[in-house]
Amino acid sequence: MSRMSRPPITAVSDVEVQVLLDRYRCPVPFHAVRTRFLGDIASPVMSASPLDAVKALWGGELPEFDSLDAVNELLRILIMGLWNRLSRHQERNAPFRLMRVEIPETREGLAHIALIRREELDGFVEGLFGKEQSLELPERAHRLAFRQPAASSSTRR
Repeated sequence: MSRMSRPPITAVSDVEVQVLLDRYRCPVPFHAVRTRFLGDIASPVMSASPLDAVKALWGGELPEFDSLDAVNELLRILIMGLWNRLSRHQERNAPFRLMRVEIPETREGLAHIALIRREELDGFVEGLFGKEQSLELPERAHRLAFRQPAASSSTRR
């Protein structure tokens, strides 16, 4: 391999991401990390960056590392792996799907899945807004978000 060529980036699995987040005691659960990154990717905030999004997972600073290789591993898994994989969802033919979670059919199970979905939504909003209190979205986004359903030409009785 020449000095100018780089080794290919290999796909990163969700399990690898979860193991890394656990190793560095990330306070944000994996399902919320996914949606936070997705919100960052979708954000119109021009100063948003993948590295800042990774730092935000630990309150604005990267966790402590034993070596430069450990730093590179974290960046490879979270940015080159997870971030880049999630960025593909910007394409119309690659919809984002929430994580499937096996839950018991009990009151506690329902409460647990509701908490997960709330954390996913909160993560997306946090990623989308970043440090901003408000966003200037394009007029088209505003129209699409708040449009009224088209009146039907026929009504059913």
